[in-house]
Amino acid sequence: MNKTLISIAILSTFLVACGSSEKKAIVKQYFDAMQASDVEVLKTILKKPKNADMFAADSGFSMTAKNIEILEEVATGVNVKYTRFCYADIIVPTIVVDTDDGLKVDLMATMKGEFNAMKNSKPLKQYCYDFEDKPLSGTCLLYTSDAADDLL
Repeated sequence: MNKTLISIAILSTFLVACGSSEKKAIVKQYFDAMQASDVEVLKTILKKPKNADMFAADSGFSMTAKNIEILEEVATGVNVKYTRFCYADIIVPTIVVDTDDGLKVDLMATMKGEFNAMKNSKPLKQYCYDFEDKPLSGTCLLYTSDAADDLL
């Protein structure tokens, strides 16, 4: 009897874990496809496939995965933490909906949530750049910094 209960508990935990990872998997696939500008993959995982065109390589959109972290599942999808230079991190869900074709990312609902979370963000410091305490170097107007020193 105890072995049966333990087996059922382990099996149910396994089933719940498998079901919950499906949302995370589609969100990871979504961010990977955005980073790669893979419109064909995005068309298969977005609720409205035509929205994938805005991520085409020639659209001007670019994204690096180093500024996001996929967190836990929530009722509406999967929480994602965005790290931005000079601003506090924000956590916003990527909205995942169940459609006739399976789980899909609702891009418009996700973007609306992202914009709402970011619109009142304030910088963490007055000036959002850092200087290194060393002499400047490089080229300017086809002159090297050493050649510029010679002109002065």
